[in-house]
Amino acid sequence: MKFEDAVPDNNKPHMFWGMISNADKNMNWLNTAGQDNVSIPIQSFKTTLIDILDIQEPDDFSGCYAIAFGWCRESENGKPYLKINNNDPAYIFVKRVKK
Repeated sequence: MKFEDAVPDNNKPHMFWGMISNADKNMNWLNTAGQDNVSIPIQSFKTTLIDILDIQEPDDFSGCYAIAFGWCRESENGKPYLKINNNDPAYIFVKRVKK
């Protein structure tokens, strides 16, 4: 399912894919587009992603492509996010596009 088609569904996990538009300044979240689009929390494995992808700053995530396996959930403020299976980096693949 494309990131832009993701809707909260706690019943079963899905495979999601698409482009990352940016990361927050602390690189704890990957955002897929505007405020209403799904985000991906990566706090628990961000060091692994940063090391593998040779990320130096949040803007380095812009334009990356990602495939993630997990659940689309809704935050307390109504924003959808992807809960990666077991918070395991093995369930997310990010391809960095060199600029």
